Amino acid sequence: MPDTLRIDRMPMTRYAELIGSTPVILPIGATEQHGPHLPLGTDALCATAIADLVGAASGALVAPTLNYGSRSVPRSGGGEEFPGTTGLSLNSTVTTLTELLDQFADDGARHVCVLSGHYENTAAIHEACFQVTARRPDLKVVTVLWPDLLTTETLRNVYPADLEYPGLDLEHAAFLETSVMMHLYPDLVDLDLAPSAELAAFPPYDVYPTPSGLVPASGCLAPSTGASADAGKAIITECVTGIASVITTELGQ
Repeated sequence: MPDTLRIDRMPMTRYAELIGSTPVILPIGATEQHGPHLPLGTDALCATAIADLVGAASGALVAPTLNYGSRSVPRSGGGEEFPGTTGLSLNSTVTTLTELLDQFADDGARHVCVLSGHYENTAAIHEACFQVTARRPDLKVVTVLWPDLLTTETLRNVYPADLEYPGLDLEHAAFLETSVMMHLYPDLVDLDLAPSAELAAFPPYDVYPTPSGLVPASGCLAPSTGASADAGKAIITECVTGIASVITTELGQ
């Protein structure tokens, strides 16, 4: 593990010394199906590893990861019908994030980076950060969904020539996440169980209750064909560098 200032691994006295002058990274993921070849904790595991790497690169504190996130949506995560997918309501996620940000601020924190590994957390993160900073003008928060730091050039370089990037919403348990997990947690990936190439086809709207058969039975929304640890390393390297730069630029660390 990189040399990271993990809040949960330091005594309160050390935490008290650092919290007022050091940015805090709060990783948040989800517990959600990621096909038959990736673990349920993929979003949280990726957010945790990236937070550790960014913390080591920037000198920021790293808070314990929130392993549960906002409810899975069919068009970006497959939805709640899959075994093991355990999501929170939007209100619960907002409340949890709001209370954590308030408590960091009460402890003296002035700069926080909320680092998300789960697409559906975006609205809850926005609402929580808006509410807290509106009444705490001395607190500055930046929010990052880690794949957003990837450039078109990097995506072009890592994607196989015969595989087109489907967009972040469909990149669920597909090439990008599979490659990143192969790099970060190779022992948790079983490519032998990865489904054959398939691309989910959704209408440009949502219907509730969700119609059956809308999501591929595998839970994967796009192919993972050609995924590799080398591609994952390139993806992680760019994301970590980019997020560390954001912290340095926006939070002064």
